[in-house]
Amino acid sequence: MLATKYDDEALTAILREARGRGQMKDLADRLSKARLSNWFHEGVTADAAFLKLNLPAGGTMLVWFPETRLWLSFVSRLHPKNTDDMILSVLKTHYKTDEQLGHVLQYGLTPNADIAARLKKIVFKYWLREQKSAENVFEFLLKRHRNFVFQTRDLDDWVEYVYMVDMKTPLTTMFKVLDKRFGRDLPNMLDKALKVPRTKKLAEMLVTKL
Repeated sequence: MLATKYDDEALTAILREARGRGQMKDLADRLSKARLSNWFHEGVTADAAFLKLNLPAGGTMLVWFPETRLWLSFVSRLHPKNTDDMILSVLKTHYKTDEQLGHVLQYGLTPNADIAARLKKIVFKYWLREQKSAENVFEFLLKRHRNFVFQTRDLDDWVEYVYMVDMKTPLTTMFKVLDKRFGRDLPNMLDKALKVPRTKKLAEMLVTKL
């Protein structure tokens, strides 16, 4: 009934608003699942579902959208044998640069933190296959933070990637990238990071490279 009265964009907006209201959340979730089931039987593609769910352009805040979880569930049902490949394919269609893919991974401390972790795994696997360096991924994840990289949790993702791409000397690699980027500002940045519990351990290790 709703599907015949509203187009995809309007219906997505209605369900999104209803999901934000405590007393309507269960109903919105049931309607959303029924909607996805209809799409599955109608042969809707993973890319078309992405558009119908009105997910954000550019990747920014993707992990905050409850529809992202619905979309991933739909892709898993549609392509059970190569789910991650299909997810990546659709993401690359809409987020055409590595920096835009990096935006997908940002702001992961949300109710959808598990979704952020899954997307990170998919994108990191792609970057490793494409032989993206620690410096490349710094640009994708952290460039916009400028001298405040130690104050953002996106730093944790970059550190994780560096350990994947350079298992033998990750701290040396991190320091080289940071030193090239920040130069004379780096000692002061590390000094501030030493005073913050979340970044203290990393800063202590990097200080030894000064």
